[in-house]
Amino acid sequence: MKQEIKTSSTKKPNNQKMSNKDQKSITECALNLRKIGDVVNLKYKLLGILARNNAAVLKKK
Repeated sequence: MKQEIKTSSTKKPNNQKMSNKDQKSITECALNLRKIGDVVNLKYKLLGILARNNAAVLKKK
């Protein structure tokens, strides 16, 4: 009988390690996603400020 070699699912074989180019691409993508998230967060904060201001103005009338 042949014995099967079991490998851990978290470890990659040497021939499947990421190249430097792949690592740079992943890093660039992560940075771009972070920038997009920061812009969206800023927009929601501004929207909250405008909504509170609008509510205060309408309450005074």
